Amino acid sequence: MATTTVIPHVNDVLFGKGTIINTHPGNQQFRILVNSQKRVFMEEKKNKQKRAIATQIYSHIHSLMPPGRFLVEDRVPGDETRSDRSYDNYASSSYVHPNLLKKTWLVVDREKALEKIMHRLREKVDMDMATTTPVQFSVHEGDIDGRYRSGDAYSGRLSYHSAKNSTNGTGVQVQDTAGDLPTEQGFNMPNNLLASSNSPNSRYTLGNSSGDPQFNEATIAGYGTATEGRSISDTDLCKYLEEGGFDVESGRHARTPTPQLDHDPSRQLRVHTLQQWIETSSPDINPSIVATSHLSSAMGNFIKSALLISLKLINCIMESETDEPGGSGDPIPLASIAPECVMLGTKNGQHAAGGSDEMEVVIEHVWIMSIDGDDSATGAVSERLFAMGKVLYYLFSMGVPMVNGHARATLKTSLSSINLSSEAERDDNQAQKKHHWREVQADDTIFNYLAKLESNGVPWSLCALIRNLLECRLGSICEDDAYASFADLHLDLQLMVYNPACFLDNIQMVPMPKLTIGDKVYGRDGELLKLNELHMRHSTENSFIGIVISGEAGAGKSKLAMYIQSLTDQSNGYLLSAKFEHNQMSLKPMSTLAHMFDLLCEMLFNDSSGSQLMKIENELISALGTKPSLLGAVPNLRKLMPSCSRCNSPPSDCVDTAESMRYLCGELLRVISSHSKPITIVIDDIQFADPASLLLIGDLLFSAQGAPIFIVLCHRDDEASISGSFKSWLASITMFPLEQIKLESITPEAVSDLISEALHLSPRLTRPLSSVLHHKTRGNPLFLKQLLDSLTEQGFIYFDLIRHRWAWDLDKIMELEISDDVLALLMNDVQRLSSDLQFGLQVASCIGSCVTNTMLGYLSTEFELDLKDILRQVSQKGFLIDIAGSTMFRFAHDKVQEAVYEMMTEQQRRENHMRLGLALCIQTLDNSVDHEELFFAAVNQINQGGPTAVHEPSQKNVIAQLNLKAGRRSIDLSDYNSAFTLFMHGISFLGVDHWLSSYELSLDLYNELAEVALILNNVSAVAFYSSEVVSHAKCFDDKLQLGLITAAEVIGIQRNRPVESIENSFAILAQCGDDAPRSIGDESLRTDIERMNYVLQSMPDDMICSMQENNDANMNTRVSLYANLAYKLQYFQPWLLGSVSLRMLELTVKTGLSAKSPLAFAHFGGVVVTAGRINDGCRLGRLALKLVERKGSLQFKSRVICFVFHHIFWASEPLQSIVEAHSLGHKFGRQQSGDFKCAFHNLLYSSCTDYFAGQSLDVVEKNLLDFLSKLRSHGVKIYNKNPVLFLSQIMVLKEGPYVPVVSHAYNMEPSEKEILAGERPGSFFAMYGKLHHLARAFLFRQMDDAALNIDFSGAVAESCHQLNPHYLMGYFFEGLASFQLARQAGPNELAKWIERGQSVLAMMRRWSEHSSWNWENKVLLLEAERMFTNGEFDKAGAFYDSAIRSAHEHKFMHEEAIASELAGIFYYGRGLQQKSLLCFGHSVVCYNKWGAHAVARRVETDIRGYFGTDIDQVVSSAGADSSLEYIYASSQGSKKKRQQGEGDGT
Repeated sequence: MATTTVIPHVNDVLFGKGTIINTHPGNQQFRILVNSQKRVFMEEKKNKQKRAIATQIYSHIHSLMPPGRFLVEDRVPGDETRSDRSYDNYASSSYVHPNLLKKTWLVVDREKALEKIMHRLREKVDMDMATTTPVQFSVHEGDIDGRYRSGDAYSGRLSYHSAKNSTNGTGVQVQDTAGDLPTEQGFNMPNNLLASSNSPNSRYTLGNSSGDPQFNEATIAGYGTATEGRSISDTDLCKYLEEGGFDVESGRHARTPTPQLDHDPSRQLRVHTLQQWIETSSPDINPSIVATSHLSSAMGNFIKSALLISLKLINCIMESETDEPGGSGDPIPLASIAPECVMLGTKNGQHAAGGSDEMEVVIEHVWIMSIDGDDSATGAVSERLFAMGKVLYYLFSMGVPMVNGHARATLKTSLSSINLSSEAERDDNQAQKKHHWREVQADDTIFNYLAKLESNGVPWSLCALIRNLLECRLGSICEDDAYASFADLHLDLQLMVYNPACFLDNIQMVPMPKLTIGDKVYGRDGELLKLNELHMRHSTENSFIGIVISGEAGAGKSKLAMYIQSLTDQSNGYLLSAKFEHNQMSLKPMSTLAHMFDLLCEMLFNDSSGSQLMKIENELISALGTKPSLLGAVPNLRKLMPSCSRCNSPPSDCVDTAESMRYLCGELLRVISSHSKPITIVIDDIQFADPASLLLIGDLLFSAQGAPIFIVLCHRDDEASISGSFKSWLASITMFPLEQIKLESITPEAVSDLISEALHLSPRLTRPLSSVLHHKTRGNPLFLKQLLDSLTEQGFIYFDLIRHRWAWDLDKIMELEISDDVLALLMNDVQRLSSDLQFGLQVASCIGSCVTNTMLGYLSTEFELDLKDILRQVSQKGFLIDIAGSTMFRFAHDKVQEAVYEMMTEQQRRENHMRLGLALCIQTLDNSVDHEELFFAAVNQINQGGPTAVHEPSQKNVIAQLNLKAGRRSIDLSDYNSAFTLFMHGISFLGVDHWLSSYELSLDLYNELAEVALILNNVSAVAFYSSEVVSHAKCFDDKLQLGLITAAEVIGIQRNRPVESIENSFAILAQCGDDAPRSIGDESLRTDIERMNYVLQSMPDDMICSMQENNDANMNTRVSLYANLAYKLQYFQPWLLGSVSLRMLELTVKTGLSAKSPLAFAHFGGVVVTAGRINDGCRLGRLALKLVERKGSLQFKSRVICFVFHHIFWASEPLQSIVEAHSLGHKFGRQQSGDFKCAFHNLLYSSCTDYFAGQSLDVVEKNLLDFLSKLRSHGVKIYNKNPVLFLSQIMVLKEGPYVPVVSHAYNMEPSEKEILAGERPGSFFAMYGKLHHLARAFLFRQMDDAALNIDFSGAVAESCHQLNPHYLMGYFFEGLASFQLARQAGPNELAKWIERGQSVLAMMRRWSEHSSWNWENKVLLLEAERMFTNGEFDKAGAFYDSAIRSAHEHKFMHEEAIASELAGIFYYGRGLQQKSLLCFGHSVVCYNKWGAHAVARRVETDIRGYFGTDIDQVVSSAGADSSLEYIYASSQGSKKKRQQGEGDGT
C-alpha cells in the first residue's frame, strides 16, 4: 500500500484522527474539494463516472505546488515519534504542526487514495433536526483555506436554531468541516440553554470591560437565571459545548458528550470578543520606530495574528454563502459583519521563544455571532465587502487609536455613519459617478483612517487592502482597485500570510526601489514534480537516473536544472555541476569537466576515514593503474591515490590520450560512486560542448549505468543552436534510459505569478499588465525579464512614491513596438548605457561568458581603464553577475553576451580580440603552469582576431609558433579537437611563401595537423595535409617522417579500401630500398625465416633485451610502417605476414630496439608457431611481453597482448587463462594507452575464446551484447561482424538450426547471412562462418549438407591464416565429422574420410605435447572415434571414458557433452544399453548446463529412438550424479589400461 517514507507538507492529505490532523491545511483543502463535488457525485448513476470524479479530486491534489500526496502514519512499535526527522522544502514549521513532522509517514498508493475519496464522496449529511424550534442564533466560525498553522483547530459553523414559536428546547447543528476525512453530522443541544429575543436584530455580545465573557438579555437555564451583565466563565462555556457533543479541545463534534481532555487550566479554551483580544494583544506604538518603516517585533507579531484572524473570518463568510451539501446556502446577515459580532477562542500553546516563561497564545476559534432567522438583508457583494473593510480597519487600528498613552476614543460612530447605499442610487452615467467619487474623497474620512493605520505601523500593502475594501461603499462607481469578491480578498490575505516579504512588508525606499525577479521557477509545476519523483526514485533505489532537459534559449533550463541542487541537499548527496560556454575563449581544453571530477575527489577525500581511503586507493589503482594520466588533469585525485601522486604517464606511452582519459574518467566515476554519497551531475548548455567533451559525457553515461548517479543534461533545441554533429550525438545517447523534459513557453498564469511577485502586488491588480507582457514575450522567461528591465529603465514601469507601490502606464506599454527577438531588445538596452560601460561589456563579450579578476588586472593596464569598476557598475544594471566580491564576472545569460558581441562590427571584433590576446600573451612568457589557462586564453583571443588583424608581418610567425605550442599541449591534455583547431590557426598565420621562408615551422605544423586528423578520422584533412608534406618536403626523410605514412594510412580509413592502403605502404617502402614482399609459400622466405629463428634462438633473452636503442628516425619510421602493415595483413593478405614480420625483425636486429620492436617479436613468433616450432614461438611471445614494458613501448602493450595470446600462447596456456589475459589487454588498452582498436579486439577475443573454453552460453551471450553496446556508445561499427556471427551460433544452439534471422532477435545489423554473403572465400570472417557451420552440422547431425565443406584445415592452409585457438576448434570438428562420415560412407569413400580424420588427430597430438590442458581430451575423443571406425572396439571404450573425464577435469563442459553422446552411441552399438543410456543422459545434462538446449533436445529425441524412453526416466532411475560417478570410475580403470597399452606400443 504505502511504500515511500516522506515528511508531510501543507498540501498533503493525512489519514487519521485528532485535532492536529483535523486542522492540517491539506485536509481542510481536501474537505472543501470533496464537498464541492458531492452533489454531482450523488447524481451520477454509473460507477465509472463516479470514479472519474474521485480521480479528478486526486489529480487536483497531486497538481498543487508542492504536489499533494495521501499519507498514512507508519506506526513502528516503540517509535511512534521520530525527533530525528529532517524537514524538506515544504514541511515548514509555520504551516505544519511540529508533532506531525516528528512522525513517520508513508505515501498511500493511488488505488487506496481513490478508495478513501470515494468513501467520503458517498457520505450523506444527516438532516434530522430537533422536533422543537427554539429561537435561533448562529456562531459562524472561519478558518484558513488550504495552508495554515497547525494551531488553528476548528473550521466550521455552529448554528443555534430557534423557532418562531418559542419553546424550552434548543437544537444545535454542527457543520463540521474539520478532521482528516470528515463527515457532516447533526446533534441535539441540551434543553438547559434557552436564548430568547423579541427583536430579530438582537445581538448577544460576549464580553465586558473586565474581560469576562457574558450574555446580555439571555437566560441560561440550569446554571441560574442570567440578569443583564451576567457573566459566564470559560469553564461554563466549555461545559455547555461539551454537553452538546462538541469536543472543546479538538474542535470536533462528537456523537456523545466527551469529557474535557486537558485538565490543565492553562490549556483551557478562553473566549474573547474582538475588542478584548485587541486590548490584550496590541503593542504600544513607538512613533520613532514607525517613522523608519521597520516594524517592531511586537507589532509584527500582532499583525501576523491579526492577518490569521482576518483569514478565518473571510473563510467563515465564504463558507456560509456556498451551497451546503443537501441544502442551500446560509449567508451571514450584513448587519452581523461587524466588529462587535466577532468572537475568538484562544488557548495557551508552547512556551515563547528565547526561554521565556510566558506561554504563546494560540487562536483556536474565530466565529461571528448573529441571529439566524434575522430578516435583515444580506446586502450586495460590495456592501458586504465594505462591511468587512470596517471590521479589518477596527482590527488593525487596534480598536481605538491611542497615541502617547491618551485614552482611546471609539470610531464606531464615524464608521457607521457612512451610508452603505448612499452612492448606489446616483445617476447611471459612469463618468459622472467616478467624477463625483473623486469629489467625495476630499470630504470623507477614508484617507484619515488610512493615515491612522500608517501611523500605527501597519504596512502600506495592508493599508491599501483596507482602502480597497472601504472604497466598495460606492458599488459600481468605485475605483478599479476596489475588491469585487471575497475570493480576491481571501487570496490577497493568503499571499500576505504566506509570503510576507513579497506581499506584506514595506518596500524599502532607500536606496530607490529596484524591480527584481527572484530565482523562483515559475510555471514549471509538472516538470518540478517529475524531477522530484525521479530524484526520489534515485535516492530510494540507489539507481541510475538520467534526464535530458531541452528548450529554447531563455526557457529556464538552467533554473530547472539547478533546482536539483535543493533535492541533492535533502538527500545529503554530492552535487557536481558544469556549464559549457558559448564562444568561451578563456578555458584550457577539457577543463570544464576536469574541474567537476577534481571537486568530486576533494569531497570524497574530506568525507572519508583513513581506512576508507586505503580501500578506495586500492580500487582506484586496480581500475586506473599505477600511473594514471588523470593525475595531471584532476589534481585532487592525488589525495585519493597518494602512492601514485608522483607518477605521471608520459604522453609517448599513449596511442590515444583522449580515449584513455574518457575511459579513466568513467572508471573514476564508477569507483567513487561505489564509496560516496549519491552523486548528482548537472551539465548545462551541452550544445556548446566540444566534440571531445561530448564523447566523454557519453562515456560517463555508459559508466553510470547501475550506479547511484543522477545525471541531468540541458541543451537548447532550436535549429540555430544545434549542429549536425550535436544532433548525431543526441541520437547516439538514446541507447541509454534517459527521461526527456522539454520546456515550452510558460503559461499566462505563470507570467501573472512572476509579475505579481516582481511588483509586490496582488495578481488581481497586475493581471492586465501580465496579459500584455505574455503576449509580447510569448511566455519566454528570459525575454520577459529583459522586457521588465527595459520598461523600468524607460519609465513605463515606475515606483509610485505617493502610493508606495509599483505602477505602470498600461496604454503606453500596449502601444510600444517591441521586437520579437530578445537579442534586439538586449541590444537596445545596452545602447542606453554610457560609452565606458558599453566598452567594458564589449571587452567582456570578447573574452567569453565570464572574466576573472586576474585577467581584468592585466587588461586594465593595457586599456588604461579600471575595467573591474566598470564591470561592477554594469553588474548593478543586471547585465553581468558579480561573483564572490568581484573576483569574477559572468554574463547573466549567454544571450546578453551575444547581443553585446553583435553590436560590434566584424573589424572591431577582430581588433579587440587581437589587442586582448597580445596583452595577455605578454603575461605568459615564463611558461609557468599557473599561467597555462591564461596562455590558452591569449592564443585563442589572437586566433579570433585572425591574420588580418596583424599589422606587423614579423609577428605572424611568432603567432604560428604559439599555436604549435598550444596544439601540442592540447594533445597532452587529450583534446585532439582543440589541437586540430590550433594547428589550423597556426597554418593560417604563415605567409604565402612559408615553405621557403619558414620551412621547419611549416613542416611541424603540417605534420602535427595530419597526425591529429588521422586520430580524429578526418580523412579529407589527412589526405590534404599529408600530400602537402610530400609535395614540399626537401628530402625523402622528411617525406617519410610522416607525410608518406599518413598518405598511406588514409587510404582505406572508413572507405573500405584496405588493399589499396597496403599497396601504397609497400610502394613507400620500395622507395626506401626495401624488396617487394614474398608470399608464405616462397621457399626462399621459408629459408630466411628459419635462419632468423636460428639467430634468435642462439641469443639469450638478456642479450636481446639489452640491445642498443635505435635513434635512426628513418629506420624507426620504416619499422612503424611495417608494424601498421602487419596489423592489416592478418585480416586482408595473411600470406604476406611472414615476409613483413621477418623484415621488421631484421631491421630491429640490425639497428637496435625501437618503440615498436615488441610488435616485431610478437608477429614473428606467430609465424614460427604456425610453422610448427611451438617452443621457439612461445619464447618470442614471452620476449615481446617483456620488451613492451620498456619506456616508449607501453602504448603498444594492448596490441602485443592481443596478438601473443591469440596467435602464440594457445599452444601452451589454458584457454581459460587466455580469456583472462585478453580481459587485461582490454583494460590496459583503455586505461593506459587509449588504444581503442586493440582494447576492443582484446575484449572481443576474450568473449569468443570463452565460448570455445566451454563457458555458459548465457554468459557469453551477455558479454557479446555488452560488447556491441559499448561499440554503439562510441559510434563504432567496424567490429560488429564477429560478435554477430557468434551470437547467431549461440541462438542456433539454444533454439535450433531453423531459428529465424538472429539479427532480428538481437536488433543487430547486418545479419549473419548478409555478412557471409559479402565475404570472399578464405577471408577472415568467411573462415569464422565456415567454422560455425561445421560445428552446427556435426552437433545437429546434418553432415550430408556439410560434407563438401568439411575441409576446414585445408581452407586455413590455403588462405595462409596464422593459427589461433578458434581455428583449431574447427580442426577438432573436422576430425569428428570425418570419422562419423567414414562410418556412414561406402567402401569408395571410407579411406578418404579416415585419412582426413587421422591427419587432424596427428596435429592434435603434436599440440597436446605442449598443452595437455587444452588438447588432451580432444586427442582422446578423436582416438576413440578412430578406433570405433577401425573396429578396435576393445580399446575404444577406455578412450571414450577417458575423454569424458579429461573434458570434465579441464572444465570443457561442451566437449564433455560431445564425448558423452559419442560414448553413448558406441556403447549402444556394443549392446551395453545401460551404460549407453547413462552416457546419453549425462550428455543431455551437460548440453543443458552449457546452454545448448536445442542440441540437448536433439539427443533426447535420439534416446527415444534408441530406447523408447524419455530422458526423465533415465535421470530418475540412475540420476545425473550416478552417471557421473559410473563414468568417472570406469574411466580411471580405462586410463590404466590405456597407459599400459601405450607402454606396450599398442
